[in-house]
Amino acid sequence: MSDATSKDKIIKMLSDYDEMTLSIALSYATNYKQYGVDVTQTWLTATQQASALEKAYRDGYCEGQKAARRCS
Repeated sequence: MSDATSKDKIIKMLSDYDEMTLSIALSYATNYKQYGVDVTQTWLTATQQASALEKAYRDGYCEGQKAARRCS
C-alpha cells in the first residue's frame, strides 16, 4: 500500500471525530514526537517531573535562539 493510500485511509477514519478530539490528539502527537515526553504518563517522582520540565525549557530556549538568529 502506498503512503498516499495510507494517508487517505487515515484521513477518512479521522473525519469521524469531533474537532476538539482531533486538536488534542494532534497536539499530543506533535509534542510527543518533537520532545519525547509522554504527558499521559504519571511521574513517580519530583525528579522525573523536574527533568521533563527542564528538557522542555531547554528545547524551547534553543528554538528561541534559532528563531532570533533568523530574525537578526
